Amino acid sequence: MSNIDNTLSGEVLVNHEVETKNGKKFRQVVIETSDKPDKYPSPVAIDFWGDKTAVGEAIRVGDTVEIHVNIKGRQWDDKYFNSINGWKFDILSGAVNAEVKAEAEKAMDEIAAKVDGDGDSQLPF
Repeated sequence: MSNIDNTLSGEVLVNHEVETKNGKKFRQVVIETSDKPDKYPSPVAIDFWGDKTAVGEAIRVGDTVEIHVNIKGRQWDDKYFNSINGWKFDILSGAVNAEVKAEAEKAMDEIAAKVDGDGDSQLPF
């Protein structure tokens, strides 16, 4: 079965700085996905890896965003783990730093250009 492509939207609660994990750049953004966060909070952590960490430069705490994600699952022994990896975003409302967003979109376009039209990735992983 392939990855599940989906979108999540909500208000940005936390936008962590870029870190390095296992030699790769990593950023985590947390959004509140509930329309009633006082009664039913539902914060969701979304991970951005590699060049995709640039998207976080345009996202500000308090912005309402829609983030395109891949949801992956894996098993280890008798336990199951999920990961939510972001790859694109749209700011629905909030203070947008247009210059930074343009740079992030350019970086994502460069990543997309590394994939052939037939879907074969030229990326090393």
